[in-house]
Amino acid sequence: MKSNMESVPSESLWKPASTNLLLAVLALSVLVAAVTVDMVTPVLALIAEQLAVSEAQVSWVVSGIALVLAVGVPLYGRMSDFIELRTLYCSAVAILCAGSLLCAVAAGVLGAGIAFALTNSPANNAAINS
Repeated sequence: MKSNMESVPSESLWKPASTNLLLAVLALSVLVAAVTVDMVTPVLALIAEQLAVSEAQVSWVVSGIALVLAVGVPLYGRMSDFIELRTLYCSAVAILCAGSLLCAVAAGVLGAGIAFALTNSPANNAAINS
């Protein structure tokens, strides 16, 4: 009598190299997610100076990120039930890139806040829910 493992073709089994690559990609995405959230706090004074606004106004950038994450975490969790994780993750990375580009060219604190919230939402939620 054959075991279940013998009846499965070897091509369909996970190979150690692909498992290690998947683990490395997911670990790197978690690291990037943590860095993108925490990197704005130390430079709030510099952002306020560059955009010629008060520190109180620029602190809304952090509040915007918190609001987006509060809505985004359950939303991405639910979306992952219906959408293939690879598609969801790739779209999250694309939104992260677009948000980063918008952050770089933002002329005011409102644009920078929206772009930074957009940047943090998909990256963090895709990394957390993967």
